[in-house]
Amino acid sequence: MISRNPHGGTWVPLIVIALVALPFLGGAAYTAYRSLWFQFAAARAEGTVVEVSEGTPSLTVEYRTAGGEVLRTETGGSDYYRHLANGDFVLVFYDPQKPADARVDLWLEHWIVPLILLVPGSLIMLAAWLIGSGFRSNFFSHRKPLATGGVPVQAEFVRVRVGMDMDRLLASRRNVGSFSLTDEDGRCELIHNGEKRDPFDPAVQRELGLRHIVVARGQDPRTGKERFYESEPLENNPQRLLEGSPITVYVDPKRPDVYRMELPGQQKKTSTAKGQSPITKL
Repeated sequence: MISRNPHGGTWVPLIVIALVALPFLGGAAYTAYRSLWFQFAAARAEGTVVEVSEGTPSLTVEYRTAGGEVLRTETGGSDYYRHLANGDFVLVFYDPQKPADARVDLWLEHWIVPLILLVPGSLIMLAAWLIGSGFRSNFFSHRKPLATGGVPVQAEFVRVRVGMDMDRLLASRRNVGSFSLTDEDGRCELIHNGEKRDPFDPAVQRELGLRHIVVARGQDPRTGKERFYESEPLENNPQRLLEGSPITVYVDPKRPDVYRMELPGQQKKTSTAKGQSPITKL
């Protein structure tokens, strides 16, 4: 797994993606503005279809300006124009300052270009937002924790790994520089501002907001297959307490990815009414 600083270099690809989208969105905004201008601010004239091209029909429309000048304008090709024929009347919008700058009052002539530009621009920005929301989300919270209940699964302690608590880091608004944190095959490597550092060093963990994650192995209650479960982020390394100790994971039977891990020493007994069970501190 790789975790990167939201204030550092990881935002560079998001900025690049946004810059790629800007020409599409800017073009969509400009062409939409031009379409609205023609419809609400341009001069109007009654036009006559004087030619319909073969194949995918495009129209040649002749119109007379307020100054008496006879001009022609053409549409793009579209099967939606097959119902029009020579001699049909259509409304034409034109710029009174530049009468040759005209547009036929057909929906496609106004809005097809803005839509063509808007769709890819929006998809690119959506991709950037999804990536950005992934960075902003808690690095550990890839799942929604189970609050209460669940099917108990006896799990075996595997190891403790480290990772970033992105929610806390963003909430603190600290700029900790640029770094990458990789965790592969049980080996963790931290590169901070181009320098290799020890992710298990308490001072480094406090500086960068690193936390400990317990990894346990158990069965999926729905499929019976072996799988790994991870705890919520912990400030202290519980490895010594967990080695050789049983770990219970409570899993939502309908949503196996929703669960909570109950670690030894995390049960908090409180004075409750008769029949109530102790509260499990998550």
